[in-house]
Amino acid sequence: MEAPASRHGHDVLHLLLEAEAPMTPEQILERVTSAFGADARFHTCSREGLDVPTLLAMFFRKGKIVQQGGGYVVAGHRICNH
Repeated sequence: MEAPASRHGHDVLHLLLEAEAPMTPEQILERVTSAFGADARFHTCSREGLDVPTLLAMFFRKGKIVQQGGGYVVAGHRICNH
């Protein structure tokens, strides 16, 4: 069986920007998994082969997903544009 194609992490951030309200980490994980699949793999400017939980943890750690009110949102100004 062929490995799933790698998507750029920006695709996840743009998906989450579409959310109408802040989400819990569990809701974020569910939304991304629902959109891309549980076996999806991602790459970023500096890393490859990331699964959904690892990618999201990195985004939280790097301040690309930040707390706002009772949930979390994407810090749109933290998305690089290349």
